[in-house]
Amino acid sequence: ATVYGTSRDPETRARAIEAGAAAVFDSEADWPVRCEVVLESVGPATWDRSIGALLPGGRLVVCGGTSGPVVEVNLPRLFFKQHEIIGSTMGGYGEFDAVVRLVEQGLPVAVDVELPVSSYPEALERLATGRHVGKVVLRHDGESGGERGA
Repeated sequence: ATVYGTSRDPETRARAIEAGAAAVFDSEADWPVRCEVVLESVGPATWDRSIGALLPGGRLVVCGGTSGPVVEVNLPRLFFKQHEIIGSTMGGYGEFDAVVRLVEQGLPVAVDVELPVSSYPEALERLATGRHVGKVVLRHDGESGGERGA
């Protein structure tokens, strides 16, 4: 698959390119691509652009709503373009176990930063500003692994 990404933060966009994305766009501007599948995890702030990025017959997979829980759906656009909107909880316990086994076998996991649990406010700030590329990990042992890719 060709992977495109979005972010409000220029540094995050550059890091996504380094990680292998074909292109990364400002999430607050129009996206100059049309795709078969769009993963939507933000909600109202990016909903219209996500729908607009779908090719006819495309699928929008919704797995989050960090900017809020309510969006509007333009019904004529939905049925004339024959779009599918699919909700996903990102898997159940069985899928989680399968992914854990894949990670144990070497599947890479993108970790943006590792912080001690005492840095929880900093971790939330990083998530809220969209500055992360990958997972933000909190460690109970008080040791920080520092930022990745920085």
